[in-house]
Amino acid sequence: RFSKGNGLEIFNRFKESPTKPTKRLVDAAYKLSNGDLKTRVIEEHRTLELSKLSHAFNEMATSLNIREIEHKALNEELEQRVIDRTSKLEALNNELRDFAHIVSHDLKAPLRAVNQLIRWVLEDSPDSFNIEGKKQMDLIIKRIKHMNMLIDGILEYSQAGYIKEKEEYINLNFLIKEVIDTLSPPNNIHVIINNNLPIIKGDKIQFAQLFQNLISNSIKSINKVIGEIIIECIEEHTQWKFIIIDNGCGIEKKHHEKIFEVFQKLKTNDKEETTGIGLSIVKKIILAYGGKIWVESEIGKGASFIFIIPKERKE
Repeated sequence: RFSKGNGLEIFNRFKESPTKPTKRLVDAAYKLSNGDLKTRVIEEHRTLELSKLSHAFNEMATSLNIREIEHKALNEELEQRVIDRTSKLEALNNELRDFAHIVSHDLKAPLRAVNQLIRWVLEDSPDSFNIEGKKQMDLIIKRIKHMNMLIDGILEYSQAGYIKEKEEYINLNFLIKEVIDTLSPPNNIHVIINNNLPIIKGDKIQFAQLFQNLISNSIKSINKVIGEIIIECIEEHTQWKFIIIDNGCGIEKKHHEKIFEVFQKLKTNDKEETTGIGLSIVKKIILAYGGKIWVESEIGKGASFIFIIPKERKE
């Protein structure tokens, strides 16, 4: 016979039905999946299976929480290491730039003195030297000029890739025309800008240096009656792709990477000596802006220098 006492006993026996702890476990799992690593559930239940499951859940949540704390601490440590290393690198770069300036000054001073002395001797006593003697004097002057170029190149390389805090918007159409005027290519070499070039943000001096070195390199490589250099730019999704094409003597595949290293020179049609620094400066500037450069070329088939620069530079 059902009585009030019996009903209370039945209620107490089933007041914690399996559905309620299971639902609490599901809710806790949902919170855990959304990043609440401190959520926990009651471990003591009427059934052994639910107790074990709840205990396992809490163990898992604790383990995840510990790993998250460790991961966060590791990230903070790595970030601090990057900050420290970047700071040291900047300090080292500043020291190298200062050193390059000092070396440039200290090396150029005696070179200027020797050069001036030779010129005075040649002017004051032109008859003191025979033809061979004058040739030797001219050779010394030529070597001094080359050494000056080399020192300037080293100084430029030490400064290349150093991006100023205050950048400006550069109209590359105007900039490249100024570069071409400065280079004054021979009448038989035509420099063609194939399409409208973009306006980009950066250091105007560095971009002038970049294009001057690339165009100058192409001019020196041309050994044909009619030379042609084509400059074009293709807008891609997140970057600008620049191509400088020439119909010069071409470059062997084995030299395609080597030419971007410091002091690497290839034979060109140009009679003047080169320093082998120009293309390494180009690469250093492009890398500083988060880009990359490569060459596509074969002997006798000209060369295409291709480089890409992101539209938005990552800090």
